[in-house]
Order: sequence, then structure tokens, then C-alpha cells
Amino acid sequence: MKRVVTSSLVIVVIFVAVAATLFLYYNLTDHRAGDPLEAMPADAAFFHRFMLAEKDGLDSLPWWTAMNQHPRAAAYAEFMSRIDTVCRDHPKLEHLFTGQPLYVAACATKADDFDLLYLVGLPFDVESDEVSQIIATLTGDETPGTTRRSYEGEEIYEYDLEGPGTFTYAISKDVFLGSFTAFLVEDAIRQQKLSEGPLGRIGWLKMPFDGPGTDSSHISVVRFRQLASWLGVFGKPGGRAAARRMARFADQAAFNVSLDPEGILLDGTVSPGDSSTDSHFLSGQPPVRMTLPSMLPRETAVAALYACDPAEWGQHTERVDGFDRAELLAVWYDRYEVDVLARMASLSGGEFGLVITEPAGTDYEKNAFFFLKTMAGEEAEGVMRGICAAVDEKEGQTTLSERYGGHRIGLLRLDGFVPLVFGQRFAILQKAYYAIIGDVLIFANQPSALRTLIDEINAQQILLNSPEFRKTLVRLGETGNLFCYVQTHQCAYLLRDYLSSSWNTWYHSNRKQVSGWNSVTVLLSGGQKNPSLKVEFRHRTGQRGQRATLRWTAALDTLAAIPPVVVRDFTSGRERIMIQDRAHTLYMIDGNGDIAWKRMLKSKILGKIVTVDLYGNGYSQYLFNTRTHLWLVDRQGRPVSNYPIRLPAPATTGMLHVGRNRTGQVYIPCENGRLYAYEASGKPLREWRFTQFTGPVSQPFVHLNLDGKEWIVGSDDLGEVYILDLAGRPGITATSSVFRLEQTPFYALGKSGLTTANYTGALTYILSNGEVDVRPRESTERAAAYRLVSSLPEGPQHVFLVEGRLKCFDVRMNTVFDIRVAKNDEPSRLTVDVPGKEQPVLICHSSASDLTYAFDMSGISLNGFPVRGGLGGVFADFNDDGKVFLVSASRKGMVYAYSLSR
Repeated sequence: MKRVVTSSLVIVVIFVAVAATLFLYYNLTDHRAGDPLEAMPADAAFFHRFMLAEKDGLDSLPWWTAMNQHPRAAAYAEFMSRIDTVCRDHPKLEHLFTGQPLYVAACATKADDFDLLYLVGLPFDVESDEVSQIIATLTGDETPGTTRRSYEGEEIYEYDLEGPGTFTYAISKDVFLGSFTAFLVEDAIRQQKLSEGPLGRIGWLKMPFDGPGTDSSHISVVRFRQLASWLGVFGKPGGRAAARRMARFADQAAFNVSLDPEGILLDGTVSPGDSSTDSHFLSGQPPVRMTLPSMLPRETAVAALYACDPAEWGQHTERVDGFDRAELLAVWYDRYEVDVLARMASLSGGEFGLVITEPAGTDYEKNAFFFLKTMAGEEAEGVMRGICAAVDEKEGQTTLSERYGGHRIGLLRLDGFVPLVFGQRFAILQKAYYAIIGDVLIFANQPSALRTLIDEINAQQILLNSPEFRKTLVRLGETGNLFCYVQTHQCAYLLRDYLSSSWNTWYHSNRKQVSGWNSVTVLLSGGQKNPSLKVEFRHRTGQRGQRATLRWTAALDTLAAIPPVVVRDFTSGRERIMIQDRAHTLYMIDGNGDIAWKRMLKSKILGKIVTVDLYGNGYSQYLFNTRTHLWLVDRQGRPVSNYPIRLPAPATTGMLHVGRNRTGQVYIPCENGRLYAYEASGKPLREWRFTQFTGPVSQPFVHLNLDGKEWIVGSDDLGEVYILDLAGRPGITATSSVFRLEQTPFYALGKSGLTTANYTGALTYILSNGEVDVRPRESTERAAAYRLVSSLPEGPQHVFLVEGRLKCFDVRMNTVFDIRVAKNDEPSRLTVDVPGKEQPVLICHSSASDLTYAFDMSGISLNGFPVRGGLGGVFADFNDDGKVFLVSASRKGMVYAYSLSR
């Protein structure tokens, strides 16, 4: 992290200690303290005044306590301990602490860095050269390295602190000035000589600092033009335009600051400045009770909602952004004979804005929405149909719409429609897919985004149902003209896209501390010359909410035929989803829920789809088999080389792939009683020795390591067990038949042999000498599925799905848990997966109710489950960043992706 952050708390105490310890040498006199505001640099983005006496109040706040658990705050605690000890012995020093305000100002210092300037007015005369001795006493550095130089007639001292660096300070006009950046101290001295601080030209803002009746010792001033430069410090060079837009919000704002267990509240007023600022425009708009916040989906990352006249807003943004829309509007009118501006104005209900939900990656165009409150939903439907019809007629096209979740999704074929009508700040909405939910018209770049949004709103997965959001609405109110909401823990990818590499590193290394803050909310109310402005930083007081959170949905052309399968792109390291529908179409779905490609096959895929690198060049291909062919397709779904390869006989089940150097070998049981072996290139395996099965094989073979040797293991429907080496030569011979439970693999037990479960639910062991040991258990007699979970610190556990109950036993068959999965016996499939680096998760699928259930290895249901999609589910890391998604599928042809990041 930047050195300013590691040292700022320490230096707050240092400069306070300097002023306070001088009480050991001087008595208070009638000398008037210097004014720190006169030394405030003109480029300070914001500054804050507080009283150190309120430290004890801070220590009682849970969010402050959590912040101080960070190792970088240890130095702060040490200094406070030193000062508290001194204060106990010197009442006059304690008096200074309770009465002297301290100031901290933030200034950009480099293209990618900032620093803090510390200021305090000294109510006594002091010689600057005594400061070093006092700092040395309080820091424990008895031999400080201090240098002195002169600047503008003032003495500046530079004190070398081991670790943080060189701290520069001066006492000018009875104001202590200190910073780790020397030129900030110099700027403050120059500012004093102007005889007017940055607040001089707007005297009303200075009143909270000097006026009577101030009920808070914590007061802040934000200067938006300078704040834009300061925010640019954190961004990538090419992405700082977004930060520069902050300069258009207002000139300055002053706040009283309240601190409580729920966070920080800034309550103040705004100096709008000239007519180019948003606050100047909104100051002339009457405040209204805003309704759009109640429509925000639960996964909102950022929302900027306005309540004003859209026509006047369009004129304001046109002037500010400097674009001329009249020409393009005229082109549209001449071509389509429709005045889109007038029609949209006729249906507007006076509220609109941008909403961005949490994206699955740094590309968040799919997650952007434009919300427009209309006078009536039916009227809005008619207006949109009319505009679409006029455009389609002139273009000679027929745009089809779809019904989804009780709403119609349409398309207006006018790219750039939203920014042209409502302003360039909505330029992220270039496409105009739309739906109307209630009285709200919503635009998006893709229809899949609208489907996801409709799903969330229909399921009432909205922020209004969040206790934390409701507390924010109660605290700030809902009447105003601008409502901006940032849900911090949903913004990881938005920040990653904006932050520079160094600040990205800091952010991810401090996620634990940052994630404690739930949201930042801004509410501006106009109708007056200086609008009121409230800003809340909310700290979570309860649980973070549900863990499984719907991120996107994708629709297949028809019903799903197989569960989703995770495949990997070796080039990017990212995972993707493949799935097939009943029309035998194979789909590739990316991490945003977009269908990358579709490929028509002639029959259903059996078993797994495996990622290989046939040519060893880092490019992925995908290997699988249908009943009649072995397939290998590239990243675009095109067959590779001589594929597809017709099998000698129809396959009875999916292939087994034994990977070697990302290529490996493939084993496929077929109806003629043969097990065929192929290289990944499609050539038959030359050294293959296996001859014939006794009976049909309906379950795939598995690849196991027994006592350091590799084997492929399977059984046929007559109970014959086949334990073969990779060339087909037999190994262990089972002494009796094993009739496996349906969809139940064999598992290795090290040197001991194999285990599985038979059709009666009895654990069945094949020992290293071939002896078969069957151990029936009454509680598992009607088992539908069995899994062995061997990757646990406490040892292997046996898990059975029995008549809707999930039963888990340790290695000695002692019960670990026995829970009902659902209200009835519906779950019929059981899988075990490991999401990221976490513990294994038990996943139960019910096609009857189309639900997926998930439990940890203690039998506790994961938060947010069950979720939709009962055909099957898999875990995927779409962005190679450890952020895990559960992707489930419904037989109805829907694919759902749920984030498991919280």
C-alpha cells in the first residue's frame, strides 16, 4: 500500500503531540491561535476537522475497532498509548486535547499517489527548532536525523523517521504544518501569504467551522474539482475520464459528520458553482419522493437515479458534455417520420437513471440498465411499439419480441438511443433491448440481461428487502433529486477495471477490511439555491445475506438434454460452460452468460466433455462421444482434424479420458461387448489388449491409482468387475459379482483396494487380493446415490442419498449427520464438488421440482439454497480469479449462474 496510508495515523498523533507537549514548557496566554484554514492548499480535494478528545467515542464503534485490527494500525495504537500516559500526569495537556481542533487535508501529489497534510493552530508562541526534540521523545528515537532549510522566510524541518520516510514540518503564523510530501508544506506556507484560504470566496461554507450552535466537532469540506484529480490518482491512465466527471457535480460542499455503530453520516449543503454543474441544475428542480430506489435489484453495484424534468436535463447534459444531438435527431425524424424525443417525453414520469449490477468480469456492458419511470406501463408499451414499428417499416425488417416471466422483451433498432435522448453519461447503453416492469421502462444491451433482471424482480430479490438498505432509506429519506447508491462488495470488478495495477494490488490485499463496509449512498435535494446533500457510509451490522446469488441466465433453443459441463480455455485460464439441448445442439456459454457458439450434432452426448490440447500449443479442444461418434471440436465448435470418428459399434455410455500432457487416451464401452481405446488424435491405441465384456456396460469406467499403479476400473450389468491397466491387461480379479448402485463410481482405498455401493445400498469392498466384502446397513437400503468424500482432514466420509435424506458416515460408519434434504423425497441425484479452494460441497439435484440443494460436510445448507435448475450443477471459475459460480440447468432449457463469493 502507499506509504501515506501506512503512516497517516501515526503522523496525526505526532503533530498533535508536538502541539500538546509544548504545554510542558509554556503556559496558556492570551495569544490568539493561528488559523489552519488560511493555510489550506488550493488543490486540497477534501479536508476534515476533528477533536482528539472524541477518540474514546471512536474506540467504542464496532467498525472503528475492526479497522484497528489491521496490522498497519498498530503504530497508531502505540502512539495513543504514549499520549494517554503523558496526559494523565499533565492536566493542562489534557485540556489542550479537549479544546484544540485538528485538520487533515488530502492532496494529489503524483499521477498515481496522494498524501495528507496535517494542520493545527497553536494557542501559544513556539520556536520551531524545539519540535524535533519533542518528536524524538514521543517516538522513542533519541538520535533523530533532522535538517533545516528556509522557504519564503519560514524555517522548514525535515525529520527522518525509520520506516515511513521523511516527515516535513514547519510552524508558520502559529499553525503547525506537517506532511510526508515536502511541497505540500510549502504550498500551505504560500497559501498563508495570499491572506485568503480556499473558503474565503464562499463565506457561508466557513460558518460550520466558526459559527455558534455547531453540534459536531467532526466537520468535513469536499471540493469537487480537486476531488476529480484526487480520484484520478487511483485509476488507470486511460480510464480517468470517469473521475474527471466528478468536477461537474458541484463546486464545494460542507458537512457536519456523525459517527455511530452503523457507520458515518455526512449532512450538509452544497455550493453549486456555475451553471455547468449537476447540482446547479438540480437546485432548480423541486424535490420529489423517489420511487425507483424500490425497484433496484439486490445485486446492484452502482445506481445513479435522477428526479427532474427529462427535457431540461437533456439540455443541461448537452451543454455540459458538448455534443450536438439535433443533427442526429433530425436524421432519425427524416428517415423514420417519428419524433423520438417528443414521444419519450410524453411518457416520462420524471425519474430515470443508470443501474449497473455486479458483473461476472471486468466487461460490465451486459450488466448496465437504464431505468425510466413512466406515467403508465400500458402507455409506455404503446409508445415503444409505435417507435419500433416505424423503424422496422423503414428498414424493411420485422423485429420479433419474446415473452419472458410475464413481461415482453422487445428491441428498438436505433443504436445509441438512450444516450442521445437522455445524455452522454448513459453512453454505456448502446443497444436498446427493453422491457416494461410495472410502470418502469428498462433498457439493456442484451436480452439475456433483461431476463436475469426479470427473474430477480419476480423472485423479489430486490434491495428493498435488505435490512441494511431499508436502514439507509430511513436515515437519508427518499425525497430528493439525486439518489446515488454504491454497494461496495458488489463492485470488485468495477474497481478492478478502474484501479491502476498498484491500487488493485492494495485493494485485493485489504479486501477483508474493505468488505466490512456495505454501501455508500448520496442523496441531494434541490429546490433551493444551495441544495442539501447527505452522504452515508454504511458498515454492515448483520450478516452479509444469501450466499448463492443469481448472476445471469441463458436460454437454450429447446429443452436441456444433459447437465452443464465445465471446460477450460487453456489460453486465458478461464472456465466456460458447455451444454446440449434435446435437438442435439451443443452450446458454449461464456462467463457473462452469452452463448459464444452453437453446433448441431446428430445425437446426444454421453458422459463428460474433456478439455485437451491436441497440438501442445496452448489452444483448447473439447473431446466427447455420442452414441455413434467420437468428437473433438475447437474453441469455435468446429471439428478438428479427422473428427468426428465413427465408432465400430454404438457406445453404451460416456468415455473415460485418462489425461497425459493434456492429450491422453480415451476408453469407450460399446454394444458389441468391446472396450475401445483411442489416442486423443483419434488413432486406435496400438498396445491395447482387452477383448470382451461378459455383459452390457451401462456405467462409465473410472481411472484410479492403486498402490502407485494406474488402472481403469468398471463393471458390467451382470456384475463382472474389470480392473485393467492402461493397455487393457487385467489386474485384480474380483472373486464374486458386484452389482453397482446406479450412477455410482468405484473409489480407490490406497493399498486396500476398491469400494463402491451395490444396488441394495450396501458398502462393497474389493480387497487387494480380489475378495469382495459386502457390508449391508439398514439405514441405506433404499439409497438412490452414493459418494465417497476422501479429501477431508478428518478422514474419508461415506455419503448416501436415501429417500430424500442425506446421510453421512465416517470411516467407521458412525453417523456424522442425517438430514432431510427437502420436504419430500424429490432429490434423486447426488454429486460432490469443491468450489475453489473451499471444503467439498454436497449437491443434490431434483428434476421433479427443478431445484438444486447444496450442503457443506457438516450437513448445513449453504445460504441461498435451494436454487433453480434441477438437471445438474457444476462449479466454475469464469475469470481465473478464485471467484466461484455454481451453474445449474433446468430441463426446461434454462441455465442459471449463481455467485458463491459472499
